[in-house]
Amino acid sequence: MADLPAYSGPGGRCPKCGTGGVQTEWHGSGGVLRKMGRREAPCKYEPDLAVFGKGEHLCRVCLNCGYGWVEACVGGDEEPR
Repeated sequence: MADLPAYSGPGGRCPKCGTGGVQTEWHGSGGVLRKMGRREAPCKYEPDLAVFGKGEHLCRVCLNCGYGWVEACVGGDEEPR
C-alpha cells in the first residue's frame, strides 16, 4: 500500500456521496481494530495496516451511505491533529 491519503479535516466529508457527518476512530500502531461499533473498520481491508501494523491512522465511515476509508492523522502542514 502506498502512503495513506492525507488528513481531510476534523469533520470529514464522504468521498463517495459527499455528505458530511462521518464516524471517525483513531487506530494506533499497537494493533488494528476490526469493528467500529457494529460496522467493519475500513482498515480491515488494508493488508499492509492489518499485517504489518504500519502505524496510526484514522478510520472513517460515512453515516449516510456506509462507505469507509482510512487516512493519515496529520494535515498538510504535518502537524498532528
